[in-house]
Amino acid sequence: MIADAPFGFYYYDYAARRWRPGFDVSEQGPLIELIPPLEVLYTDRLWVGSYDFYFGVDENRNGMLDQPLYYDSVEVNVAP
Repeated sequence: MIADAPFGFYYYDYAARRWRPGFDVSEQGPLIELIPPLEVLYTDRLWVGSYDFYFGVDENRNGMLDQPLYYDSVEVNVAP
């Protein structure tokens, strides 16, 4: 999970259950079912601007972002 925020990239550190600055892998391992769903952002305070949140799966578990890669994204705009 990656967030492209107005002030840079952040990735979700699955082990620490928090967002960290930079662009890195959230978790490396086999796909698992998340029941109940994993909440990754709980806040009512985001800076004004445009945010793109990405969730992806890189099926080649070699520590590099390469193919086959599947992802989806959502854009969130925060107005003043």
